[in-house]
Amino acid sequence: MRRLAPAILVLPLLLGCPEEVDDFNDLLPLDVGNLWEYDSDADDERWSIEIADGVGFDGAASYDFTIEVGGVTYEPHDLTMGEDGWTEVNPSDEVPDLFLRLPAEEGFVWEFEFTGNNDSYSTMSYESRQDLSTPAGDFENTWEVLRDKRSIYGTTEFTQVVRDWYAPGVGLIRRIITNNEGENTTLVLTAFELVVDE
Repeated sequence: MRRLAPAILVLPLLLGCPEEVDDFNDLLPLDVGNLWEYDSDADDERWSIEIADGVGFDGAASYDFTIEVGGVTYEPHDLTMGEDGWTEVNPSDEVPDLFLRLPAEEGFVWEFEFTGNNDSYSTMSYESRQDLSTPAGDFENTWEVLRDKRSIYGTTEFTQVVRDWYAPGVGLIRRIITNNEGENTTLVLTAFELVVDE
């Protein structure tokens, strides 16, 4: 059975006027209690993502981003807002990854390099704005975010391309992952619940 490794988002993930995002949290609404559900075309798996309070890298305040895939809950990733945007700490790597650089602007490119159990190099960029429809609804002016990743395990090299679409004020609504063999896996948002301050 083909199974995807949990990957954020890059999730990563969105908002403001069409040219630029002014409010960081609108791009990735991580209020405690927010919940997203996705269908995957990989073995008919269902994904769910829920936000909880957490303690981040080096004790910084953060959110825990918990991923459940096919009934299996993975160890939470820590998400922390910094001066440059959102960083993620994968529990298996324990190295901060600036997965969502801000402000969001079309053509904005940034890079991330990780050296640990494997060497990985990612180039990320904001692509075009698009209107998209999913089972969870219709969304306008979504951001397409591209992540081109190369990982080296010993003498073996793997590549992965992830295309994410983030809807203003909602979060990740679609993800297409292309693996080393050129095979695609798609996640699509089917339902979401966002906490509203009263």
